[in-house]
Amino acid sequence: MKQKRTFRDFLYDKNDILVAFIIIVAAMSVIAWCVRNVMNYPNTLDSVTTAEKVQSAVEQESKSANPEGTQAKWKNGKLAKTITVDVSSDSTEAAINSLIAYGLFDTADQFREECEKAGVSDADIKTGKFTFQKGWTRKKIVREVTA
Repeated sequence: MKQKRTFRDFLYDKNDILVAFIIIVAAMSVIAWCVRNVMNYPNTLDSVTTAEKVQSAVEQESKSANPEGTQAKWKNGKLAKTITVDVSSDSTEAAINSLIAYGLFDTADQFREECEKAGVSDADIKTGKFTFQKGWTRKKIVREVTA
């Protein structure tokens, strides 16, 4: 007499195949995760190297930003005398540090705040030689260097 096969019998018969399939899927997941990490390593290394280059450029620029020792003098929020500034850099931070070295701004945050007030982006800072006239405000200076 033939017995009726139950789900439990089916499960016992196919149990080995199911366990092997689960192991294969888990192994493929681990291998894919490891390969992805290995493939992303050059990007991680490049971003660290770029950050070090930017920091080095900022330090070098701040050392040589104001060779004449000229400092801007402020009176009632306006320049007390005409000043010529040389902003030459390949990074935004180093260019901002040039303006700080000349005494036009106290900190990079102050420069960014003035950019917000003037409605311009701090990333738009230009390089070159700028002459700021007596009586100019920080807002006018920001507009000049980002124009």
